[in-house]
Amino acid sequence: MKYPKYKFVFAYADYFIIFFSLLAADYITNSIGIGIVPYFQSNYWIILLYAVMCTPVLFIFQVNNLYQIDVILSFYSQIRLLLISLFISYLGILLVYYTLLSHDVSNSFQFIFRFILISLILILIFRIEILYNLFLKLAKSKVMRRRIVIVGAGKSGKTLAEKLLKDKRLGVEVIGFIDDSRKKYAKIVGNIEVLGNVDQIPFVVKNSKIEEVIIAIDNIGYDRLLDILDICEALHLNVKIRSQLFGIVNQKIKTEKYSDIPLIDAAPRYNIKYFLPLRRALDVVLSLSAIIILMPLFMVIIVLIMLSSPGNAFFKQIRIGKNGKPFSFYKFRTMRLASDDDAVRKKMMADFIKNDKVSGNGGTKIINNSRVTPIGKFLRKYSLDELPQLINVLIGEMSLVGPRPCLPYEYALFDEWQKRKFSVLPGCTGIWQVTGRSSVSFKDSVVLDIYYINNMTPWLDLSIILKTIPVMLFAKGGE
Repeated sequence: MKYPKYKFVFAYADYFIIFFSLLAADYITNSIGIGIVPYFQSNYWIILLYAVMCTPVLFIFQVNNLYQIDVILSFYSQIRLLLISLFISYLGILLVYYTLLSHDVSNSFQFIFRFILISLILILIFRIEILYNLFLKLAKSKVMRRRIVIVGAGKSGKTLAEKLLKDKRLGVEVIGFIDDSRKKYAKIVGNIEVLGNVDQIPFVVKNSKIEEVIIAIDNIGYDRLLDILDICEALHLNVKIRSQLFGIVNQKIKTEKYSDIPLIDAAPRYNIKYFLPLRRALDVVLSLSAIIILMPLFMVIIVLIMLSSPGNAFFKQIRIGKNGKPFSFYKFRTMRLASDDDAVRKKMMADFIKNDKVSGNGGTKIINNSRVTPIGKFLRKYSLDELPQLINVLIGEMSLVGPRPCLPYEYALFDEWQKRKFSVLPGCTGIWQVTGRSSVSFKDSVVLDIYYINNMTPWLDLSIILKTIPVMLFAKGGE
């Protein structure tokens, strides 16, 4: 998956500015009398530590959207997000410096003051002045222009093309349209023509040297939209979507904008060969660590559940996981035991899925509240009933982050396009849980899951994990 070149330029610049600022602040604070060469010779491990510390700073910049083109082109947005990101970074760096390098409060504050001064000045100069003006110059001179094709020559596609033609700062060049209902070479906007139909996308991309595809089709269904997305993804290009079907993503997530038009990233951002083994390793380490740390809490919950109502403290259920494969799913029991198979819930769930409703409790869960125990209500509110799923993660049936698994009878009700959410391991938490847990319909929750699958990165996973903590602490949307 290719990112636009300007994103790498800004990221590399940020990294080296932060790295240089750390070295300069350390040298001024601790080594100014020994000279540059002796400093480097005697502090190589500190230099390595600083190099590692720069990576989380880039993560903070990424989470705060500082590599989105609309932020880069907006002076006030960029300044605001830079100050927020740097403030968070400074707190983290101060903590690491005091803990690992100094143990002296006065020395630590001298270091962080110098680091703030140097880094703030350099980043503002480079980002706001040098890189910004360089980017505009290169974009307008076609040196850094990206050749794009728009799939859809209807109202949405035409409006997008007109805006892109006027805004030269974006560094994009509209080469043509792809459309099934228009004749080839038909002019749509100015001299920009239809280059072929959807089946000819690979041919058009190769012959016109396309670097980015934007899907902007009016009056299209989920199945057809995702089929077109599959064709585009196979070409390993940047792919973006403009569609009301994915409107929930624009509502819940800060997406990149081209000339004030929000576009949704839709091409996989990871290399399976490297990403999935790394993801599995992190799942094992983090889930095992969490189980060990939370063991006292586990024991307290087990005792409370067994005292509150008869039955086992754990609840085991068959759920559907990756590629539609069933597995045993673990939770803490929150409901009284019943001999029936909860036919009422099945009926409610079928209505919820097929009619695309938001459930009566405000979330995407259908619950028979009459069976929930008092301790169960508390566990559900703070999502503590979900903690045993760490066992599922440890044995490889789930991941920490991913779409939520479903029951077999629910899976049977899914449309084919909705089953795409099962192309990856299900997760303990996911993107809709931290963005719209209590205010999304069933289809919208699936759309958010598909968005996650197409944007999976270590950055996004870590961001979701961190955002899950306040969701649990403040019981947002828990039932």
